[in-house]
Amino acid sequence: MKLLSFNRLFAGLLVVVLAAHLVAGPLLAKRRPAFVLQYDGDDYRDLAVSLATGQGFSISRVRWFEAPRIEQPVPEAFRPPLLPLLAAPFLIGNPESLFRLLLCQAVLFTLLTGVLGLLLRRVAGDRAAWAGVILLNLHPLFLGYSLTFSTEILFTLGLTIFLWVWTLRTPWKWALLGAVTAATVWARPTALPLFVLSAAAIPFVTARGTRLRALVAVTAAFLLVLSPWAVRNRVVFGEWKTTSWFGGYNFWLGNNQLNRLAYGASSDREFLRYQEQAWNQGVELAKSLTAPEFSRPSAQEAFWYRTAREEIREMSWRNWAGLLAAKAWHFWRPWPLRDAHAAGAWRIVALFESLLFAAGLAGAWRLGRQSGKGRALLLPLLLVLVCGTGVHALIHVYMRHRVPFVDLAMILCAAAGLFGRTTPSPGKIPAGEPEAVTAPRPPHAAAGPGKTA
Repeated sequence: MKLLSFNRLFAGLLVVVLAAHLVAGPLLAKRRPAFVLQYDGDDYRDLAVSLATGQGFSISRVRWFEAPRIEQPVPEAFRPPLLPLLAAPFLIGNPESLFRLLLCQAVLFTLLTGVLGLLLRRVAGDRAAWAGVILLNLHPLFLGYSLTFSTEILFTLGLTIFLWVWTLRTPWKWALLGAVTAATVWARPTALPLFVLSAAAIPFVTARGTRLRALVAVTAAFLLVLSPWAVRNRVVFGEWKTTSWFGGYNFWLGNNQLNRLAYGASSDREFLRYQEQAWNQGVELAKSLTAPEFSRPSAQEAFWYRTAREEIREMSWRNWAGLLAAKAWHFWRPWPLRDAHAAGAWRIVALFESLLFAAGLAGAWRLGRQSGKGRALLLPLLLVLVCGTGVHALIHVYMRHRVPFVDLAMILCAAAGLFGRTTPSPGKIPAGEPEAVTAPRPPHAAAGPGKTA
């Protein structure tokens, strides 16, 4: 019996992944709508509905972080555009459908599964591809995000495509990398430092004569993809802005006195109590933005940055450095807050995350001792991790912020390093194996008829 090829089996897996989400979607949309719209899903749904009904990129609901205003459609300034743009076509004809939003998420998660599998097959072979997609589809948090209308899956897809483009050997590699990085910024602005890190890595991964061309290509493509959003913001708000104006509030939320107490708390319960107080304080500060100047999003963003800098000065630079270190630790630690989840769910997530973390570190160590494409994946993964760590040490970090960075890297390292093709580094011969003879034997030494070669 002839075995099915990898391509057919893999296509069948993608069909199963999509079908499973299409079965779960209607049940969640009907029975747990609040679950579907958690993680800022209300905002993204409002934006997608506005686009689907011809009202442009506008939002009606008033959020806790913006200045008080009348609840009516206004041009949006605080959320990135990519997820609503992708979801809007799904809502045409039925803009109130939660299931259609989940259909969009199902397609994105299926694409993520496909790209992850193809990336691993390219750099480490079939076994690594299967291991990676199985880990992704067993991951309790990724599965949860795939059934909520939020940016986690879209952002992870962007990072995975970034890594796949990095492995290509094509003259268009750097232009593609710039375009993909910019598109990922359209999903979440936290990918913005990834462009800077990629540009900085060019001298280390390109030949001397091609470095300038690579830098120009990645920069030009990055700016070209971001330019429509910058032009839109100039036309609508009168200012050039390549990202949203949410950064100021994010920076304050991660750098205030109450958050310093939260990250220094002795228990998870205390941590959550201080963070809730910080959130309530942010709501009160936003309500105070009643002056006419705060009708401009740039003025609101400047207010949050200014307030955060004042709080940093009050807490002292030493305490602020400790806060940054604590946030970096929260970014890397492989277990969630115990009191933020039911006991059973916490145990499942903590066990899975810890095992994945250990497997990822072991796989990364093994990849570092090999040569070939698998090892070449370590540098872009390092850029992704530095980007995530730096951004969330400066703003704030919850479990869902670290997952697209850390867990994606651990899945790739575990799959490629532990299940991929093993290629020893040059000059290293495994113990107990003779060195291969590469020189051809002279003709007279060849085995003749009836002799054993």
